[in-house]
Amino acid sequence: MAGANLYDLHGNGKRILFYPLGKGPIPAGEKPGPTLIYDDGSTQVECRGAKLKVGHESWAGTAVTALVRDNGIVPGAVTSLVVMIPDVVPPPADGSVPVHTIAILSNHRGIPQIGPGQLETYSEFAVTGIAALTKLPL
Repeated sequence: MAGANLYDLHGNGKRILFYPLGKGPIPAGEKPGPTLIYDDGSTQVECRGAKLKVGHESWAGTAVTALVRDNGIVPGAVTSLVVMIPDVVPPPADGSVPVHTIAILSNHRGIPQIGPGQLETYSEFAVTGIAALTKLPL
């Protein structure tokens, strides 16, 4: 993720904003840290802290996983989003570069749904947009 402090991605009717260093202003009582905003056209969710996991940087980029929906009635049933964040070298001073990557939505069936079988189902989609080094509001 070297270099960019904002990724603005879209695809398949969804928008993903990722701030590797956090975005301002930080709500009272919260620590600064990475933030992901997911918007599927009907629901927008902001993930940080325990609802966001940023993997280690690798040769393939960085996998970022966000809990985007707690499916409520069935305990343990959740929807998560994984997006591969590519390393970029943006131009200095509020510059951006185009990026193309992938995202995966995972539906995890709840624990009470007893029986053998796969617990997660996946749908993947391409996302495009920009990675930027920009001044964020404080």
